Amino acid sequence: MTRPRPLGWLHLLLAGVLLGIALVAGNVYFYGDGDAVTRYAVGITVCERKFPPPYDDAEHGYAYLRCLARPEQVRKDIVLTAAVAVAVAFGCLLVLVPLIDRLRLRRHRGRYVVEPATARFGQLCERHGLTGSSRPGLLVAGPPVRQAFTTATPGRRPLIVLPLAVALAHADPGRFDVVVEHEIAHVRARDVVWVNGLRGLALLTLPVMVAATAPGVLNGFDSRPGVAAALRGLGIALAVVPLTAYLLRLREREADRYVAAAGRGAALSRLLAQAPPAARRPGPLRRALARHPAPADRLAALSRPEASAEGGFGHAALVGAVAMITATAVDDLFLTFSRFGTASDSRVIAAAAASAMLSGGLGPSLLRRCRRLRDAGLPRRWWRPAAGLATGLVLGRYLLPTRPTQLSTTFLNLPGWSGAVVMAVLLAVSGAVLVSAAALLAEPLAGLRHRPGSGWLRVMSLLALGATGTGLIWTLPVLDGVVRNDLRLASLAWGLSNRPWPLLALALPLGLLLLVIAAGPAGGVLDAAARRAVAAGSAIGATAVVAHSTVVRFTTDYERWLQLEQERAWLCAIAGLAVLLGVAAGRGDASPARALTGGALVTIVVSAVQLGAEIRGDRPVRWFLVRLTVGLPVTWYCVAALLLTPVLLWWAGRRVRVPVRHAAAITAAITAMAGVVMLGPGVPTAGPERKPAARPGPVATATSIPAGPPADPGRPLTEADLRRIVAAAVPALPSYWRLKAVENTVDEPDDTTRIVPPECGDVYRLAFLDDLGVRPVRQFRGSYGTDVTHLVSSSLTITANTTAAPIPAGAEAAAMAGWKRCRSFVLPAAPPAHDLKFRLVDRPDPGFGTQSWTVAFDLSSGPARATQVVVVVIHGRNMLTFQMTGVLESVDEALLTEAVARTVDALSH
Repeated sequence: MTRPRPLGWLHLLLAGVLLGIALVAGNVYFYGDGDAVTRYAVGITVCERKFPPPYDDAEHGYAYLRCLARPEQVRKDIVLTAAVAVAVAFGCLLVLVPLIDRLRLRRHRGRYVVEPATARFGQLCERHGLTGSSRPGLLVAGPPVRQAFTTATPGRRPLIVLPLAVALAHADPGRFDVVVEHEIAHVRARDVVWVNGLRGLALLTLPVMVAATAPGVLNGFDSRPGVAAALRGLGIALAVVPLTAYLLRLREREADRYVAAAGRGAALSRLLAQAPPAARRPGPLRRALARHPAPADRLAALSRPEASAEGGFGHAALVGAVAMITATAVDDLFLTFSRFGTASDSRVIAAAAASAMLSGGLGPSLLRRCRRLRDAGLPRRWWRPAAGLATGLVLGRYLLPTRPTQLSTTFLNLPGWSGAVVMAVLLAVSGAVLVSAAALLAEPLAGLRHRPGSGWLRVMSLLALGATGTGLIWTLPVLDGVVRNDLRLASLAWGLSNRPWPLLALALPLGLLLLVIAAGPAGGVLDAAARRAVAAGSAIGATAVVAHSTVVRFTTDYERWLQLEQERAWLCAIAGLAVLLGVAAGRGDASPARALTGGALVTIVVSAVQLGAEIRGDRPVRWFLVRLTVGLPVTWYCVAALLLTPVLLWWAGRRVRVPVRHAAAITAAITAMAGVVMLGPGVPTAGPERKPAARPGPVATATSIPAGPPADPGRPLTEADLRRIVAAAVPALPSYWRLKAVENTVDEPDDTTRIVPPECGDVYRLAFLDDLGVRPVRQFRGSYGTDVTHLVSSSLTITANTTAAPIPAGAEAAAMAGWKRCRSFVLPAAPPAHDLKFRLVDRPDPGFGTQSWTVAFDLSSGPARATQVVVVVIHGRNMLTFQMTGVLESVDEALLTEAVARTVDALSH
């Protein structure tokens, strides 16, 4: 007797979930550990300032990556520790869950012995091939055990536990044999040990996430990525509960099917029908969390093939969500542990991981679904798994990512809400496309299941589905650029032709072609109508491309040349799509295969003609030219053909042959529309380029002190003098500093009025000068700073003002007396923000000007830390105030001193 179908995809999903839990736990702990985040952020910032972009020079780029190795090691250690901890905890689950079962059953061992039941149990085990060391043990348990179950400790034989009432019914094959064979199905599936992990997975994830979140809760989670990581980590931990329940229910249904295949289907159905109904119908939540399907659901799955959950909406949604969790985890692992890995490399690896999860976790189930419904003569209703997969992909990407961080790129990450909406739509469409591709492969496979070599055909079909998914998922960000109409032409052309991954989508027509060949000579690979369509499409497309090449040859403008090159690629793809639509109007299971194959053949032929035209035009033959003239059109054809797979699936299912004249007219109309859309407006940004808002450049190239005769530093200053003085420190600033603003601030309100106690606020904003009769008549402020990279930043604010009368000599003494009273004070903030606390640190006087003083503060806002130095210099009627703040880095004393010296020197010119 054959073994029950092993639910290998169940183990695949379990591995993906464990990987996601390990990664998200490591990230949550990392973001909650303020010291680790600080060291990481400071290290990354130092590297970016030491090796600024661009990284066109390879040596410069590798030096930057080598510099990143040390701060990245902080996160590597935490993530690796979390992964090891989760693996060890899961291994403990595999031992503890059966150990708890055995301890719970200890008082039943040897207490109930039913010899006839034991003898019948041995006969059933021999009938199903379980003899010797593979034979499971038997334990008869009294109340409160009311349901049979199977448990197993790693390295030991499984143990089947039967309630006493079932054991006493050993003479009733309709009850005893059915229950025992159901449990034997679990033993023969060889997954009892792994199911122990599923049963206790919720006991693992919630404590792990609580432990990982504890440092962040204690520290207040001072960063937005930390809060996002914690919330989504808890989301994964909670999502594990319905996920494991769903997998356990599927396992029970599979055991029921094994019993039915053993000839006990009628007896099992009667036993399920006799089950007492529930006191009240469980709600949707209880049904989702139930680990054992209700008898009515099991009975429906046995009697009605369409009632099976395998390959349905829930199954597809589950696989899609876990696929996205796995993909983001793999992307995170690659970027974390690959020393010279790039986001482009990680994207293809993550896409391959997601596609492998989808093809392995959903492909075989869709094939079995197709066979089951085909044998029953029922409609396939492919929209259900398509909708489920689309839902799962979107939810898994946006609700359960393992690395919700702003410190690096994330898999399939697009900026802003609009980018998230577009990517969600593209993911939903890709889910429908992948299910349609699987359906196109499953339909002919279902008719070949009794042919020799059908097993190899299934393997090749799953590989084709995986390759197709990899090419499609890798291309999604490029499709986003097309949809949003904001992609530069060079990126559109070179970005697709420079990488081979979109061409993996050719695996779908090749897989369908293999199935057509295996099905026999019914019309051949291309029937007569398809061959005529391929010949006509190749001739028309080649003529159009050759004619278009003459236009390109006489073009000298680079932008126009790029536009025409892209148009030629679209012409080749349109020729293939026209043939695809025409051939798809045929009848029979082979029409989608012939359509996709014929379209690809036409696109390749027309692209080869285009390459010949380029070579004939004295263009040197290089691999780059082949990629551009052949690879790019084939890539566009693959993308467009994949998006049309739902249409092909629907068209093939209608079994209606369109007359040739109608098919030609429809194809011509659709092709003309595609040509107008693609070639009419031209490339989206071929017109005037939309320039982004000007970003201030490095301040090191700005103003310097003009040469001129010395002047009185205490003289009244004009607005032009003040503006020049606040910019005098620019040459001292490093190139990665930016100009924030230079503005007139004489009437600007000051929020330091909220400082507690109020008298310290008066000292901090120099309000004591009002008591000395000093009021500024003109005031300018220059603000400079670094970009806020990875939470680390520095800023310098220079304020210059001139007063109506000279500032009295008692200003410095008044300031020092005030600071002796105010060693610490607080700037309150509205919840949930933290109050900003100031603590005075003693500093020596810099000795600038007739009156000058320096005060330094240690700042804290929750777990965040910063330092601040304030320097005040007075000359006659003029006062200069320098306020330099370093967030997660120390104030650069040498830079501040140089800035003060240059600004004070500017007063004398």
